[in-house]
Amino acid sequence: MFLAPASTTGSAYSHLEKSVINGIETHSLEHFPNKNKDDIRVWGISSGLKNTWDRAKSGDWILFYTGNNEYRYAAQIQDKEENSQLGSEIRDIHLEVTEREEKEEQEWNLLFYLGIPLSIELPAETLSEWLNYERAYRSRFQRVPKKRLQTIEGKYGTLEEMIMDFTVE
Repeated sequence: MFLAPASTTGSAYSHLEKSVINGIETHSLEHFPNKNKDDIRVWGISSGLKNTWDRAKSGDWILFYTGNNEYRYAAQIQDKEENSQLGSEIRDIHLEVTEREEKEEQEWNLLFYLGIPLSIELPAETLSEWLNYERAYRSRFQRVPKKRLQTIEGKYGTLEEMIMDFTVE
């Protein structure tokens, strides 16, 4: 499982809405290799998190923290790709990039292709307690070590069952 900050107080939530919740039409992407798909749901991270990205695999879940002490979306990783051209295209054309992001030259070269996201209402404090984290939210994209999932697996059996329990219509 991975945790991604996408707070409604910053541009990350806009990125979440445009690239994951709504998806991006592939016909508008010059550097997308699979033109047989109508749209994609994609989340990108920078090369500074390559070790984290390397550990992700198809079937892993990303939970998106949107602020107000809550994780509001969960999406399953379908595939991943290192593609700086596509990442730049998505970032520069389809997402609103803030001045701070522009100055920091935040790249989107490590991409996760995601399934349709689920709307969830998972209190950050509850998840933090189950994962044995001191803070209720994460300030950067991170992988949750397997050993921290023991409480969830003991209570629900699987991570997917826990996510389904917090899913809303």
